[in-house]
Amino acid sequence: MADCHVCNECGALASHHDKGDDAGGEPESWWCMKHAANHDAEPIVTVEMAELMEENPEALFATGFADAFVGTCRRFGQPPLAAYDRGLCIDILVLRDGMTYEEAEEFFEFNVIGAWMGDHTPVFLDLGARDVGFTLISSGSETTTR
Repeated sequence: MADCHVCNECGALASHHDKGDDAGGEPESWWCMKHAANHDAEPIVTVEMAELMEENPEALFATGFADAFVGTCRRFGQPPLAAYDRGLCIDILVLRDGMTYEEAEEFFEFNVIGAWMGDHTPVFLDLGARDVGFTLISSGSETTTR
């Protein structure tokens, strides 16, 4: 995983990006889902996400979980789908939204996994206990290492 960015306003994990205005001197900014609506910010899209969108324009993405995107899932005879690390999605809910782990897990199961949107719905992988070598950083005292 590359850099994790935090919201300029509250310090939560960023899901939107504003490149700034070179002419006006506005700096590059990062915003969480809660504060992105107050700014002219674009959702974060990785190179891998863009490639998936080219290959399957109907592929759906889990809003607010760009940092948990791990790649593309493929099956014979089916279009590729977005794949996310389930455990990292739950960690994001804990850090970004201030939920306990149990609250985040329940919310995720009901509202994210339970949000079937058809054949192009993302998949969420249980990658198990493993050391993937990165740390999510929050501007507060909470950090989660995976």
